[in-house]
Amino acid sequence: MSLTQEQVMARNLDLAEKHLSRILQTSELLEHIPEGAYVVLLPPDDPELFEANLAMANRLARTMSQNGPEEPVFLVLLPVGSENALPDER
Repeated sequence: MSLTQEQVMARNLDLAEKHLSRILQTSELLEHIPEGAYVVLLPPDDPELFEANLAMANRLARTMSQNGPEEPVFLVLLPVGSENALPDER
């Protein structure tokens, strides 16, 4: 099944909220992300969103390589666990 743009956006908003909570609790996570980087979250608990976000990162990297390097693209493979799991009702 392919996700719609709306589904990708909704899932990414939920994922970003959960990841931001982790960052606020463990601020040293930010030390590993280069300043100005495009951050793409890859949730192993959600294979469809993982693939959609990986494809988005690929498109972003290709666009940036054609237009000259801008900022780094930073992929974050999130840990598998209940704090990152998305609800089954999507």
